[in-house]
Amino acid sequence: MKNVKLGHSTPTVCLDAGHFGKYNPSPVVDGYYEAEMVWELHLKLKSELEKRGIRVVTTRENQATDRSLTSRGKASVEADLFLSLHSNAAASQYPNWVVGMYFVDDDCGKIDEQSREIAEILSKKVASLMGVGHQTYTRKSSKDRDRNGHLDDYYGVLRGAHSVGTPGVILEHGFHTNTENTRWLMIDENLDKLASGEAETIANWFGIGTKLLDFQIPVLKKGCRGCAVQGLQALLRGHGYDQLAIDGSFGGATDRALRDYQAQNNLAVDGSCGRVTWSALLGL
Repeated sequence: MKNVKLGHSTPTVCLDAGHFGKYNPSPVVDGYYEAEMVWELHLKLKSELEKRGIRVVTTRENQATDRSLTSRGKASVEADLFLSLHSNAAASQYPNWVVGMYFVDDDCGKIDEQSREIAEILSKKVASLMGVGHQTYTRKSSKDRDRNGHLDDYYGVLRGAHSVGTPGVILEHGFHTNTENTRWLMIDENLDKLASGEAETIANWFGIGTKLLDFQIPVLKKGCRGCAVQGLQALLRGHGYDQLAIDGSFGGATDRALRDYQAQNNLAVDGSCGRVTWSALLGL
């Protein structure tokens, strides 16, 4: 793998649905709200990333709740990439492109370079799906808010992600002041295309390939029994839990071993073996 933080065996992405409630209605197409579009897109993208064995955390628990810009970026502290989803706006119908915004260059490490790289490849991918152009840029603040000797990122979500060492991108999916862009974004199948394309691009950036885990995956937890539990126990033994019996019964010992494995591998420690934990155990 590549572009993951030291000690991470499973890539983690922090997804930010850029706005909440009924924020940013389109002035050219009735019924479109930026906040509603990005909420639906981030749920679809979460699912597509998890199919590829990537762990996902989100900045909002529900669509109706606001959260400060910087805190949303800082929610990526345990992640390897922060991605904030949006559609853009302008004073006219003319703008017709995808925009990727990345970190300012601080010469203090590689996360600014990673931010620029993923902004470029993601914006290109989305532009190809939408049939429009693309551009990338960065914007500095006029202040050194963090008092670290460098001008900071103008955008609060990027500033927050930068402060916790996570490469971050704001991805603007066209302009909701452009009629054609807006109508395209209101089609559910098009959001499916975006989610799949963005997940594929991110998986490639992490160097884990694009193989989908589309086989039927059982979700196992304490109390389960059968051959699938035996398979889980065998995998855990292969990861160093040598004292674990392969008896097909998900009891306390299996629960403790699984939770320990999840903690050691930066997975959600929930005692449940679902798609993300299976993919980590299987090395997918």
